Amino acid sequence: MKSGRGTVEIFGRCSRLLNKIVLNIEDGFFSQLCAKESDSLLSEFIFFLRREGGRHAGYVAQSGKQLTLRVQNILNLLDIMGHLGLAKPPTSLLLEKNLLLLKLSVLNACQPTVRLITETEKPVPLKIRKTNLRRLPKLNQPKLDPPKLGQTHQEVSEFIKSKERTQNLEVFSRFSHIGRRTLKKKLSDLARANIIKRIADGKKVFYAVL
Repeated sequence: MKSGRGTVEIFGRCSRLLNKIVLNIEDGFFSQLCAKESDSLLSEFIFFLRREGGRHAGYVAQSGKQLTLRVQNILNLLDIMGHLGLAKPPTSLLLEKNLLLLKLSVLNACQPTVRLITETEKPVPLKIRKTNLRRLPKLNQPKLDPPKLGQTHQEVSEFIKSKERTQNLEVFSRFSHIGRRTLKKKLSDLARANIIKRIADGKKVFYAVL
């Protein structure tokens, strides 16, 4: 079964919304991670469309599975960024909705293929099936290792701790000898380590110790 024009339109919306999030994220680490996931999603989708246009049913099912796993990776990443206050509605909510629609559309496109395999293949012993399932490649989930905190992290956290709520501009002013990009990375590391929290108030950004 062909995925149809609807699936391509849904993917287009996903791609545009994901790129919009990439442009609006101040955190360099997550911005690069989202950009990488966006490129991977495009590659997987093109691969899926090419497989779907062929005749081998097994390849279609496998490529569809890889694509849905890639979509789930991005949904997990959105959830993490939402907790950190990096992905803001309504863009993040629209992207989540369209990613779920894309996942459903791909699964629907692969479903007849799965039935075809079941009807045409000869019965395989259960033990062999289990072995084959273990050999299927697993898609790597994005690993967000705990950040390594150093002296600068401690100095920044102590400065924030000395105030009830600190605006990011105050941090930039206090540590003017350090580049803003580096400071943003340090603040992001502290937030990921649950030492400080990021508070958005309109266009202003504040930090406070947890």
